[in-house]
Amino acid sequence: MQVRWFSQKGRERARNSDAAAVGQQGQYLLAVLVDGAEKGPRGAELARHWADAVMQALAEAAARSQATVHARLKQEQAKLRHGFLRDIASYCMVCLDLETLAANVWHCGDCRIGLRHSTETHWLTTPHILSCISSACHLHAHLKSKGGGSSS
Repeated sequence: MQVRWFSQKGRERARNSDAAAVGQQGQYLLAVLVDGAEKGPRGAELARHWADAVMQALAEAAARSQATVHARLKQEQAKLRHGFLRDIASYCMVCLDLETLAANVWHCGDCRIGLRHSTETHWLTTPHILSCISSACHLHAHLKSKGGGSSS
């Protein structure tokens, strides 16, 4: 399985403020992508900070329930107002069980997660507010039918 991510500067943006973190905790592959907005003074810093904070929270809670991950995200988000009060970011996270190919995907805002094969991308998410989907059966079937996959 190949896991890749790509990032590009938006047309109306002066710079790209994206940050990413990828890691493995036991049998779980963890990935976070954060898109810091330029609306506040420290969007790029927020993106890097949130990618690190969320990766740590996800690593601690990967083998637990989605509710545990959500609770950890709320704890981390409450800390943001002290250093990033005027900044915003969109993000997405994936926790993939490498043994079963069951995946949990969380996303907030306009970061998207998809499976890419050749020139076709099958998007698993659409831009919106914080959401969590369990896509174990769909992801497993899609990967098996295509002989592998990637995340972007």
